[in-house]
Parts: sequence; C-alpha cells; structure tokens
Amino acid sequence: MRFSVIIGNPPYSDRSKASASGGGGISSSLDEKFFLKAMEHSDDVRMIIRSKHFNKESSNFRKKLFGSGNLKSITYLPEETFDIENTETCIVHYSARNPGKTTTITYKSGEVRSVKLNNNSIVVLKNPEYVSEVANNMAHRYMTGKLIRNKIVPVSDGIPMIEICGRGEEPKIVIIDPKVDITGRNQHGVVINFAAQWGGLGRIYVKPYDAAISNSIVLLKTTSEEESVKLKEYLESEDIKKRVKENMKSFHPTKALFKTIPDITFS
Repeated sequence: MRFSVIIGNPPYSDRSKASASGGGGISSSLDEKFFLKAMEHSDDVRMIIRSKHFNKESSNFRKKLFGSGNLKSITYLPEETFDIENTETCIVHYSARNPGKTTTITYKSGEVRSVKLNNNSIVVLKNPEYVSEVANNMAHRYMTGKLIRNKIVPVSDGIPMIEICGRGEEPKIVIIDPKVDITGRNQHGVVINFAAQWGGLGRIYVKPYDAAISNSIVLLKTTSEEESVKLKEYLESEDIKKRVKENMKSFHPTKALFKTIPDITFS
C-alpha cells in the first residue's frame, strides 16, 4: 500500500526481553524500525522519535536517513513535551518529494540552521557547534573495567577493586581475588561511574592507586596522584561541565565524549 503522508509517535523500545542492569541484554530499539518501514510506504513521513539516533556514529538508521538527501527537518521537542526520563525526542520530517535539499534543524536553544547532511554527519541537538573530535583531546586517558558488578565475589584476602563510586565521600571498595581481574590496578587517575547522570559526570574521585576497577567504572589515567588531583579539579570546572552537558550523548560518559574535551596540560 502507498500513503500520501504517514505521521506517528511510534513506541521507542521493546523492553520485554531486557535483563537486569549489569547482567547483559538490553531493550530492543523500535522507533527507527517504524520510521524505515514507513519510508517504504510513503514519500512523506513525519514522526516523533529519539534524537539519540543522530549522534551515534554506529547507527545504520542515521546513515541511511542522512544519506538519502530527503530529510526535510529535525525539530527538537522540549523536555516537558513528554514525561520520559532521560529521553530527548524530536520531530523528523522525511520527504522524497524534495530531493537534494538542505535539512532545517531546530536545536534545543531555539537556533535554526539549514545544513547539508550526508551519511557521515552527526547531529547533537543540544550543541549546534558539535564536532566529534577536538585536537589533543582526553580520549587517550580513558579506560573501563571488565568485571560486571553482579559477578563480583568478595574475598577476605585479595586486592581492592572499585565496585562503584556510589554517593559517599569515597568510592565503594570490595576485595577480590586478583586472578579474576586486575584492570586499572597500580594506575593513577580519577574515576567516575559508567552510569553517571544525564548531561553530567556525577561524582568524581581520585583513584586509589592500588585498586582495580569494575565494569561500572570509568578511569581517566594520569601519571601521579598530584596530576589526578588537578585532573579532578579540571573536570569539575564550569567550562568542562558545559562541554559535557553539550556533548554527552546519554548518561554514559563514553570514550567518544572525551574525544570532544581538550586534554589537560600539567605544569
């Protein structure tokens, strides 16, 4: 069947087969599947979907949509439009009747730009100036652990591991068998939760030198405790908080985020 126009607010994900946090298994994404199916049945598709598809370099949906040359507009929807925690949405208008045109993007700030998109383009609605990488960035400091929290088996005699940063004055430490994992042990740096907070890094701690890190922890490496203290202060500065808020694509501070943050110079 063919339709003149298809409009909708499709379901965003299928959580029926998702397992508990940290145990593997995630919800299945649906909104882009609805959009692609609608494109098969109409030259004019207008849907409310999640903006996260447009800032993921690995998204085949983004590559196909941006590479089509038929994307007419992306319009940011204010947070109060839907009561969906940590989900940024937008109205996307695809029109095969207007091929080769520029795409009108309305950002969170209200700024409107006309841009020519291709399958390599990345769009972050919180930041019109977004670039995927800056020179001399912090990505080389990035490390994550391997041991999932629900697989940690505490022992009475072993090595310390940072299980999670938590909410206290110090990160939560457990004692594990060093044969299980020693990722990050005897490495200076700062640590933050891999599940941080939307648009922010959450709690940041100077890493205990002799502690390993779990899968729930991001480590940013330094060469001394003194450097770690300075790095912590740098990450908590207003300039870096602003960069993180603009460039953090989810509540996970991934390596891609630190590609957008200039490295610190120690003196």
